[in-house]
This record gives sequence, C-alpha cells and structure tokens, in this order.
Amino acid sequence: MASDILDRLRASNEPGAVQARYLLGLFDSSLTAALSGRKKNKRWASALYVVTVILSSAVTILLGIQFKVPGVEGNLKQIAFVIGAIVTLLNAFDPFFNYRGSWAAYDEALSEFYRLRTELEFYVSGVDNATLAPDKLDKFRDDHQAAWDRVQKAYRQSRRVSNPEQSDGHRGSEKHTG
Repeated sequence: MASDILDRLRASNEPGAVQARYLLGLFDSSLTAALSGRKKNKRWASALYVVTVILSSAVTILLGIQFKVPGVEGNLKQIAFVIGAIVTLLNAFDPFFNYRGSWAAYDEALSEFYRLRTELEFYVSGVDNATLAPDKLDKFRDDHQAAWDRVQKAYRQSRRVSNPEQSDGHRGSEKHTG
C-alpha cells in the first residue's frame, strides 16, 4: 500500500505530490534517526545501570569478607574504597547525560513519527495528487518539527536539572539587573 502511494507521488509533478513525497522522505529519515537515538540511549542507560549495580554489589561483598590472614582485609577495604569511588563517578554521569530521559524522549518522537507517516499515507491515499491541500501538508511538516522540538526541549530541561547553577540562565548568585 505504502509503495503504491509513493509510486503515485513519484509519477506526479503536482506541487502537492512533490510536497507529500518530501514529507514521506522526511518522516523516513526522522524514523531512522529516532530509532538510532533511542537504541544508543537505551544501551547507555542500561549499561550504566548494570555496571553501577554490579560494582556496588562488589563493594558490599569486599567489605563483608573477613580473612584471618593479616593485611588481606585492609587490602580488600582499599579495593572496595576505589570501586566505591568509581560507582560515585558513574552515578554522576547518570543525571549529567540523562540517558534514560533521552531514551524516553526518542521513544515518544518515534511514536509520533510513525503516527504522522500513517496519517499522511492515509490522507494521500484518499485524494488525487492535484487536490492535495498545501495547508494540510504544512500541518504535517509543523507536527514533525514539533516532535523534534519536544526531543530538544527534553534534552535542554535535563541539562538545566543536571546543572542547577544555570537553571535560570545565570551563573551562581550573579543576577542580571539591566
């Protein structure tokens, strides 16, 4: 069905057909980008979580082991201390990079791009190429841009949360008075 629609649009030089063809290509490239972004952020969020859980467990185990051999317990505590410091650093990455939040934002965008593509295909399939309404096609483009804007907004908000000094657009206690 979708290939029939695309073939019909390719065969026409009507302005609406050209615009619809462009939008379908735009949706396809956005779907590819959103799938890639979702996969990357999911992978990083999951890896960060698993590594911190494993290392945190290792710290607990190392601190709980008791040996009768002199010096071994001290070495295990030093190793646990180093691993604990690494866990602290990894936990600092989580809010800074906000992989889980980005994963969710890309997931929402992906859903929106699939919805828009389906609605565009449905609209195009129901009308002749010559009667494709530019205002309706413009709405699809605007909705597409709004989906990307929401991804960017989620990213900017996560950056503000991870850097409270810049949450109001200013650094520290300096305030703009002019």
